[in-house]
Amino acid sequence: MENLKRKIDIGNLRTLMLFGEGNASMLILIKDLLKETKRLRVLFMHTNSLQSFPHNFSKLIHLRYLKLEIPYDVELSLPNAVSRFYHLKFLDLGYSKCILPKDINHLVNLCLLNARKELCSNIPGIGKMKYLQRLEEYHVKKRDIGFELSELGDLTDLGGELKIFNLEKVATREEANKAKLMSKRNMEKLVLAWGMVQRTTRSDVLEGLQPPSNLKALVIKNPGGSIGPSWLCGNICVNYLKSLHIEGVSWGILPPFGQLMQLEELTLNNIPSTRRFGPNFGGVTQKSFSHLKKVEFVDMPELVEWVGGAHVICFQRLQASENKLISHGYRGALVFDNLDKVEDMSIEEMPHVSLTDLQKLSSLTRLAVKGCESMLFSEVEEGVIFPSVQQLEISDCRLTRNSLTKLLNRFPALTEFHLKFSSFEVGEEAVLQLPSSNLLSYVKIWCCKNLVLPVADGGGLHDLSSLQEVEIRGCGKMFDRWSMVEARTRTSKFFPASLRELNIIDESSIQSMALLTNLTSLTHLTLVNCDNLTVDGFDPLITCSLKELVVYNSPKADDEIHLSVADVLFLQVATRMTKVIPAGGSSFQQLEKLEVDSISAVLVGPICSLLAANL
Repeated sequence: MENLKRKIDIGNLRTLMLFGEGNASMLILIKDLLKETKRLRVLFMHTNSLQSFPHNFSKLIHLRYLKLEIPYDVELSLPNAVSRFYHLKFLDLGYSKCILPKDINHLVNLCLLNARKELCSNIPGIGKMKYLQRLEEYHVKKRDIGFELSELGDLTDLGGELKIFNLEKVATREEANKAKLMSKRNMEKLVLAWGMVQRTTRSDVLEGLQPPSNLKALVIKNPGGSIGPSWLCGNICVNYLKSLHIEGVSWGILPPFGQLMQLEELTLNNIPSTRRFGPNFGGVTQKSFSHLKKVEFVDMPELVEWVGGAHVICFQRLQASENKLISHGYRGALVFDNLDKVEDMSIEEMPHVSLTDLQKLSSLTRLAVKGCESMLFSEVEEGVIFPSVQQLEISDCRLTRNSLTKLLNRFPALTEFHLKFSSFEVGEEAVLQLPSSNLLSYVKIWCCKNLVLPVADGGGLHDLSSLQEVEIRGCGKMFDRWSMVEARTRTSKFFPASLRELNIIDESSIQSMALLTNLTSLTHLTLVNCDNLTVDGFDPLITCSLKELVVYNSPKADDEIHLSVADVLFLQVATRMTKVIPAGGSSFQQLEKLEVDSISAVLVGPICSLLAANL
């Protein structure tokens, strides 16, 4: 301590940053150090209890910046002295579960409170902190006192995103006006949310919540009333909006979307009365939507027509969910001939759309389909091909025996294929025969019961010569046919040698590691809860390039003895490495992450010597 005093003028110290927990002697040193400093402006320290704060913490009244590093699992009440640091501008608590002093709103000069949003939204009388620049959430009248909407009135410096909940508790426009949202020029996104229960029928509350004219994103959810606010549905005062989300409204007239010339994203959700969207409705003109890239319709069963202006062909992303969309006419926004610029499309429960329609989207690179098996697997002409689609995602589809194989032949340029939560006729096995490809690099198959891969030549994934990553999870029968054939009688391998990452999770059908013998270039291998897996046919060569290895089975409640695959696997490596691995080579030398269900498997002498220093 004396040496430190000779080198540093502790009395005039302005900044002190202490990293890590430190030991007992270090904590004593820090407390002694802070006894003599009275002009500290910046303090960064680790703390896990009130005892770890310095004795004169309450005297650090000149602090401008205070960062407390608190372990996530520690619930710590901050000292009441924090509320008396009136000059404090920045208080950083990270994502800790600390408890703020009741009078924390006395920090009238605070500009930034970096903490969990739940913590910030629990501050009563937050309006006193008038220089605050960020408040993610505000719940109106969360408690009886200190949570009125008027508390937001003086927070004119608020920026970024602000979500206001419980607006059904606001009774009048006069009360709404007191939030003074229009004066918050630094705000970029505003969410106005009413609860589903006790929803007000007054329209003028929303009228009083007019945002600043330079707002970039606006979300309105479940407001009452039959008339939209004049600042959005009449003479628009938010002309710089780039994103607009309207949900659960019963307005007789929707906003004139076509007048929002900067609009890039539009979402309409649960607006059941809307039947038509076109030139004579919503203010759409031929100059509208010149920047629009994403459109999403959700739960709008009455919508039957959308006719847009000339610029709708510029859409790059289109989403439609649970809708009945029928377009016609040259300027129809869903006339597929006009959607040649669409690159990303998601479809959910739209049985009237056909593959022939989608083929007209000549720029399409990603297609995600949920349900819609009548569209995917209907009989269409052989010439219906999607040469530009690189990523295909299919989920929640009922497939038949060879339907998936026929479909995939229509996508010759695929680089990524995702299949999730798809089922089949009861008792029927569906065969997945992926077409040979030198482009497909990623395959993910989740929870597809009864899906099997054939053993015959061209079966498995072996002919996908560019395949880099595979994830198979919870299918149940994927490897059944391969498990019934002995390794020595197989004429081909299951996976291509190009594979770098393999993740098999919750898959009881894989029974032997012989299926992996040719994967000597693997860098990531995950085998989790593969209950019937054995190390029969295991080749230690597949461990030479591994950077990440995760092997374990979660114990079951009725297990008397928990059998660890990792135990046997590491034993195989230890006993066979000198016989199988070439001179100069070694297992696990590249390993950076290791996760197993048996630490004893790793603490074997030969294995410890193989592990990389950077594990």
